[in-house]
Formats: sequence, structure tokens, C-alpha cells
Amino acid sequence: MDRNDRFNDLENAVMQAMLDGSDDVLRVLRGQFESAVPKGRETTAGGFTTAFSVSEGASRLSPPGTFTIEDVDAEIEGLENGAGFELFVVGGVLHRLECFSYDERWPAEIGRFKVFYHSGQKRNMSSLRMRWT
Repeated sequence: MDRNDRFNDLENAVMQAMLDGSDDVLRVLRGQFESAVPKGRETTAGGFTTAFSVSEGASRLSPPGTFTIEDVDAEIEGLENGAGFELFVVGGVLHRLECFSYDERWPAEIGRFKVFYHSGQKRNMSSLRMRWT
């Protein structure tokens, strides 16, 4: 079973953007996501949360930091103001992905969407690295 069977299209696209880059921290987290399965999902009026269960055999960050990655947004059909995302890493392991609309009700179905970085097409890696150093 590959991750496309475990996670929906929006989760996969957001996680691909969240974990993109040549940094060693992102490389380890990408490996964790490859083995991850959803531990739980919760939908709220304004978004959703997906908790991760990462394989015991997956590499861990050393030192095992706790931080968030939050430089990804999306335009989503049905949301006038789009959505934002926060990826929580706890003790060096992927913990959960939170998605939130900007003061709008979350749509019942997700149709078309476009994921992008706050900084534009190119990710601001120096700003991102400050989160875990």
C-alpha cells in the first residue's frame, strides 16, 4: 500500500510541499512520511487535522527537535480566502498536519486546489531552517 492509498490528494500535495527541499531535516521527514499511516483524522467547521503514525524503523531526527513547518497555503475550490497548513514535528517525528480556512466554513468536498509557498514559487529555505536550528 503506497501513501496515495493512505492519504487523500490534498494531504499528499501539502506534505510534498511541506517536505520539499535538499535539507537533511526534510530528507529524514520525507522518509518518515513514506512509512506513515493516518493515526486519526478530525474534520472541524474550519478545516481538518490528520495525525500520523510513523513506522518504528523510520529514521528519526537527531537531535530530536520539536517544531512546526507553516510556509504552505492553498487555493481550494469553495474557499474564497484559501487555506493554511501547519505540520507539527514532535521529538523528531512527524506528529500531525493541521489545515485551516481563513474565517470560512470548510467545504464538504475538496475539488480543485493549488498548493503554494508563502514566499512564492521558490521556498525560503533560510527562514524555514530557523525553525529547527
